[in-house]
Amino acid sequence: MELPQCNIEFALPIPQKVRRVADREKALEEIVTRMEEIVTKMEEDHKAQIVELEARPPGTPQVDKEARVEAFRLTFA
Repeated sequence: MELPQCNIEFALPIPQKVRRVADREKALEEIVTRMEEIVTKMEEDHKAQIVELEARPPGTPQVDKEARVEAFRLTFA
């Protein structure tokens, strides 16, 4: 993720410097908010995957096992 820079030239008047710092703070707050939303969604997805996996019977279905063995043979043949 690209973070906006806070370029402050030495020659700028103080009000403009303050404005740039305030704009940088606002941009960073927006980024933090978006990242928190992404993390929340990832946590929800992860919990849903866990529930789905726990609902499955243990073990790998025979069809999947055979497909993996065949893929392995083709890869290393």
